[in-house]
Amino acid sequence: MNKNLFSQPILTQLKNPALLIAALGFAVLFFDLQLWMMWNLPGYESEMCVMGAGLKPDNIIYAIVMSLLFGMFLMGFYTTLKVKQASLGGLSLSTAAMALGTLTVICASCTFQAISIFGFVIGVHFLTDLNIWFKLISFMMMLLGIYQVNKQLKGECSSCVK
Repeated sequence: MNKNLFSQPILTQLKNPALLIAALGFAVLFFDLQLWMMWNLPGYESEMCVMGAGLKPDNIIYAIVMSLLFGMFLMGFYTTLKVKQASLGGLSLSTAAMALGTLTVICASCTFQAISIFGFVIGVHFLTDLNIWFKLISFMMMLLGIYQVNKQLKGECSSCVK
């Protein structure tokens, strides 16, 4: 493996046991939330909404990966706040990525029925139809947020508050 990859500040900060435990704790918390949503909210299977249909291996793996990345991101952002060098761009990007990714593991048009009543079901149904693309987009947004926090930890951020 490339030695430079593992020498990045966002990964080396996790050598601190307190930050590692907190990152894993946040990852478990977000994974549990997504698992609960997959188990209890309607999912999309065979052109119909079925309770628990979102509980599929690909959704579970996606939720695990995104939760681990979000936990790592949160601890990196916490470290930037400690050294007073934080920029909210990465936080908003990664939070939006987590929210968008969470909406892809359930059937959004079935879950948010109040939106369906007002005729906006077509506007939400695209999240279910194109969930693979939205998972990919949210994954890339999460990686971009982690990249921004990593730059802040290196001290190379031009938009950071000092």
